[in-house]
Amino acid sequence: GDIRSQLATLAAAGIEMHCQLVLCPGLNDGPELEHTVEELARLWPAVASVAAVPVGLTRYRAGLTELKPYTPEEARRLVTWAEKKTAAFRAALGNSFLYLADEFYLLAAREVPPASHYDGYPQLENGVGLVRRFLDDLAGLTAPPPATPAAFTLVTGTAAAGTLKKLAAWWNSFPGWEARVLTVPNSFWGPSVRVAGLLTAADVVKQVSNARPPGPLFLPRAMFSHAGLTLDGWSMADLRERLGCELKVALWPHEVWSELVGGGA
Repeated sequence: GDIRSQLATLAAAGIEMHCQLVLCPGLNDGPELEHTVEELARLWPAVASVAAVPVGLTRYRAGLTELKPYTPEEARRLVTWAEKKTAAFRAALGNSFLYLADEFYLLAAREVPPASHYDGYPQLENGVGLVRRFLDDLAGLTAPPPATPAAFTLVTGTAAAGTLKKLAAWWNSFPGWEARVLTVPNSFWGPSVRVAGLLTAADVVKQVSNARPPGPLFLPRAMFSHAGLTLDGWSMADLRERLGCELKVALWPHEVWSELVGGGA
């Protein structure tokens, strides 16, 4: 209840803040979101950036407040509104200030903004700008040498599958390469949890065992903690032993290129 005064105190102390808004349809979006963003903008430059991410709803919600996920139409309306707000902020502040999570653009089937929109990606760890960074990194790849045959599989969650398919299509445009994307639904947290960073090893093992895709398999680095463990406590060694295939981790297209062509250098 005291968040405004607390933010003002931090701002007065010269502390730079990067804020995140977890948007719940019908609760804190619409006029409430407009008000929140405007209040935070009053504290710029102490509040340096604001990210808006969609609420993540797991299947473990018995007895909790009723919440619903965003629909594609709601996501489209939000993106349209945000485009107008960021244009105004760029004119007034010199930067976008407000940044929507990539999930909103993917759900709305809208193209993510250019790199200039993200002003150095201050909210990258919150899933804001990852798709743009990925696509720009893909655009900078150089053609690989011919390979016969060279098959590999990119593993990801349902949200990023379309983006990963662009990387696979790039590889498949060169003779001798066979790239596939294996999409892993999230059985552990529930199907509405779509991001790769919340995949569990058990779900990956189940999907890989059923599909038996060509290897090596590239797993998303985001599903591993800094200690090298998945959310259900598996290490890469555990996964290799269980799956019996070559496993690698990557985040960006150039890392995949490096592993396949440059020997991981």
